[in-house]
Parts: sequence; structure tokens; C-alpha cells
Amino acid sequence: MRIAVRDDGDGIAPEHLPHVFEPCACKRLATGNVQSTSSGTTLSQAGRQQRTSTGATVRMPPIKPGDLSDEQRPLDEQARRIMDGQRVPFTSTDEDGALVGPFPALLRFPRLARPLLEWFTTVAGESVLPARVREVAILATGARYGAAYELYSHSRVASAIGLSSAVVAGLVAGQRPSGLTPEQEIAHDVAACLYTGGPLPGALYRAAVGCLGAAGTAELVFLIAQYTGISLVLNAYDVPLPADAE
Repeated sequence: MRIAVRDDGDGIAPEHLPHVFEPCACKRLATGNVQSTSSGTTLSQAGRQQRTSTGATVRMPPIKPGDLSDEQRPLDEQARRIMDGQRVPFTSTDEDGALVGPFPALLRFPRLARPLLEWFTTVAGESVLPARVREVAILATGARYGAAYELYSHSRVASAIGLSSAVVAGLVAGQRPSGLTPEQEIAHDVAACLYTGGPLPGALYRAAVGCLGAAGTAELVFLIAQYTGISLVLNAYDVPLPADAE
């Protein structure tokens, strides 16, 4: 038996041939690189691209306060209240006063971002976990996803609340550093274990409940889930670091 296949199509344009093996290139060629927008995103915001100091394209440029849509403005104000309430020791706005980090992406899709910010406010505002335990879990999560802005921002938060430079450096490197308290060790281990997939082992779950309580363990799990989501957003849009990042 012999099968013959013939294609009478125009084929790939010569100018696109060098790029066919780049990630997502086939999808871009098929769709014409058309970006969908939510009702809260203006076409000028969706289409505008900037470049970092290294020449890399910024996928979701910051939105100047004066360019925000009516739907984006309340979310921008909510994000700023979160930042102000935490007195964040890292750069969260650019020279134009626009929010940076995950917020340019979140602001462009208000329908998707609104529940995420509400979730963040609930978990952060009603916390029963010590701040250092929270930051250990956040850094352990960010390190496993390689989320650069998350590691930049929360390494500064961790240092500001008293975690040693050696502990912060170890967590950022994806390690289980010495010098952690028992509560911090559990926070690290739960974050690291959940990243690998599968159920949390019974011994670790019982240790977490015994050390942190049922409410503390629940907050830890939801915190890890929350920052897993933030890490994925940061990585999907390749969010750049601000100029003061070390």
C-alpha cells in the first residue's frame, strides 16, 4: 500500500521561516499575533510594547495612572492600598507612578484579577501565621518556579522582618537553609512538597497541624496556592525586575 500526500497551499512565507522553531511561533503565525482584550483593557494598552534596559520586550508594560480605564481604576486603587498597608520595602511603581510587578498583567484583565486581589486581601488581612513563617513559604514557592520579581520583592520583605541574610539567600536558591525554626521548616517543607505534585504526606500534614494548628495549616496551604498563581502570572508575562534589584 502506498499513501501519497500533496499540499497545494501557499506554505510559510519566506520571512517567517527562520522563526518556525521558536516557542509559540506556529501559533503566532496562524493567528497573526492578534491579542484578545477584556472589556477593561483598551486597544492601545494591549498593543503597546516597551523594552527593558537589556533590550528585552516587556510583554505587559505598566499602565500610567492617567491611562487607566474606568474598570481598571478601582483595581489599581485596591492594589495600591495593599502595597501601602504593607509598607513594602521594594519598588512597586515606575517613574511614571504606574504599578509594576504582576499588576500590569492583572490590570489588563479586571474580570480575572478581581477575585485574585480579593483572595490576597482575605489571606493577608486575617493571617494567623507569623510573618516570618509566611515569608519562608512564599520564598520557597517563588524559588521553585523561578519567579524573579516575587523573589526580588519578598527577599526584601523577609529581610525587613528579621530573617537572616543566610536564610533568605538559601531560600532564594531553592534550599532548606539551616537556622529555620520548627514552624518555618514546616512552611518550607509543605511548599516544597506541594510543588512536586501529589497528596501531602500524612506525616507532614500531621506535623503541620500539630505545629501550626488547623487554621494555620489551612492558611499556609492557601498562601502557597496564592503565590503559585502569582509566580505563574509573573513567568507567563516574563515580568522584568526594577533597576534597584540586586
